Amino acid sequence: LTADHDLVIAHCLAHDEPWPSGRVVATSLLTERLELALAADHPLVSRSTLTAADVADEEWVSVREGYPLAGVLDHLAAHVGRPLKVTHRINEFSVAAQVVRTGAAVTILPRVTGSPLAVDGLVLRPLADLALERHVDALARPDALAYSGVRIVLAALRRVAAETERTQRAPAS
Repeated sequence: LTADHDLVIAHCLAHDEPWPSGRVVATSLLTERLELALAADHPLVSRSTLTAADVADEEWVSVREGYPLAGVLDHLAAHVGRPLKVTHRINEFSVAAQVVRTGAAVTILPRVTGSPLAVDGLVLRPLADLALERHVDALARPDALAYSGVRIVLAALRRVAAETERTQRAPAS
């Protein structure tokens, strides 16, 4: 995408391969927590703390294989020592949230992106024993950063990202 666009917003997990430093300049924008999304009437909602073991036997919504967040459930499965039961593969957060609202499954959603979806029967909860997060970066070709307009937009993205990180520290609903 950086061949066609001056700036690209991209995300990756902590254990993913680094961006190709010879071809792009990566500017870290924010680290976003990933949280468990479950139906508001799910029995686990009443618990003050949730662990990976608490949710390991649930049915799960995951993204399709090869998408950046697919590795999150692999990480969770490794943590609990057994595979998870993935019953749905959906790449759109709002559609996954709708499946979760029905009580058919649980999923992992990014805290900032998922917070607007945490209404009408869906809640977000962190897992107490497993730090899940994604890194959101701005990618640019080195030559694109020579343009003042690109630098201005990148500075604005950094300001918005800094404010977003401050707001995500507040507890989820």
